[in-house]
Amino acid sequence: MGRTLNELLRSRFSWCAVLLLLVIQAGVEMRGGYLAEADLYERWGLSTEAWRQGHYASLVTYAFLHGSLTHVCCNGMMLLFIGARLENWLGRRRLLFLWLGGMVVGGCFTLCMNGSSQAVLVGASGSAMALLLCLTTLSPQSRMFPLPIAAGNVGLGVLISSLILMFLDPDAPVVLFARCGKAISERFGDDIFKIGHACHFGGALVGWSYARWILRRPVTLEKLRENRRRREKAETHS
Repeated sequence: MGRTLNELLRSRFSWCAVLLLLVIQAGVEMRGGYLAEADLYERWGLSTEAWRQGHYASLVTYAFLHGSLTHVCCNGMMLLFIGARLENWLGRRRLLFLWLGGMVVGGCFTLCMNGSSQAVLVGASGSAMALLLCLTTLSPQSRMFPLPIAAGNVGLGVLISSLILMFLDPDAPVVLFARCGKAISERFGDDIFKIGHACHFGGALVGWSYARWILRRPVTLEKLRENRRRREKAETHS
């Protein structure tokens, strides 16, 4: 518990990023929520239509908007607690790379798999999945509270399930899988396909790939400690 608290207290980037998301959502809620700000979401959220109109910045800005306070709090908790650990392990630059990589690649997968859908994607879940898969790949034997399951298995489950659900989306361009997804939604409801599975998979793929790249050479405990000492010394002087 003490180590976790210390990691949180030292993680300035994670705190600032999550607070920014909360401030933006608070402003939206004060103006009546996403329904009252539909134009804002259509302009800065990610959709095939916005992309065709040249709103290329939406590939990044969509991640700063959320559908509700519950949505932003769920993503924020993942980004803060997982981000704090990775910020202490890897440093702020690598954490920023994961944030941006997860949102951009997650957005690209969404655009590729949107098909005829006119849905607007919002939320930082692509970045959250990138952090989650990076952590579970770097530390596969640790436990993911509250599940009594090894982190590596959790990460693999997230990656595979997101891939399957991405292809089963009724609006996906792969007709055979889309028909299966449509049959599932007609029988059990379409709530499961209202989630950005393509974004989740793209972000998760970034986190998994980056962690595998880091592990291309064995990382020793002494090396991790030395990296931490250097970061703490640099922060003290700054």
